[in-house]
Formats: sequence, structure tokens, C-alpha cells
Amino acid sequence: MVVIVLIGPWTVKGLGNMNTREFIPMSAAKSVVATRLTIRRGLGEAEAALYVGLGATKFSSLVRDGRMPRPRIIDGRRIWDVDDIDAAFRALPIEGEDNKDDNPWH
Repeated sequence: MVVIVLIGPWTVKGLGNMNTREFIPMSAAKSVVATRLTIRRGLGEAEAALYVGLGATKFSSLVRDGRMPRPRIIDGRRIWDVDDIDAAFRALPIEGEDNKDDNPWH
């Protein structure tokens, strides 16, 4: 089992024995998470960002400005519904097409 703990721009990755640690850049950690991401109905913020191909900072910005949906709350934890993300993603403008605004999250 691999345990990933986020610490700033770096990640501590526990490998098997919890006393053994290896420091890896966050970009490498994202690829590790992406390869292990299983399809679920609810996603945390980092997973939701990866789901649409963005970093967490950009995804948060899109949530704040209404282009991505706000999360649902489960016991204080913020969880994004995959169906809501899909609908918001489909409503984003397509390059070269008329930019009509029918995003339901505005």
C-alpha cells in the first residue's frame, strides 16, 4: 500500500515500510494519483481537478467564478459530484465556436 501525504510543493511517499520515505516533486505525485484514480461518484478537490485535466489551483478558481460546480458537503468534507462536473465541463466554450453562456453553474 502506498500512502501519499501532501506537504507544500513536495510529497512524502511511504513505500511499504512506513519508516522508509522518499521525497518526490508534486508533479510526479499527481501522475501517481492519476494512474490510481478509480471512477467514483464523488471526488475530492485534487481528484476533481485531475478529472478535468487541471491543477487544484485552477480548478478552485473555476469553482469560485462559477464555471465549475460547488462541492457537496459530507460531514464537513467537500466532495464534487462527477455528474455535476461533467455538466459544467460540457458547458465550457469550445474553441472556434460561438461562446454562448448556458452554463447552469452561473
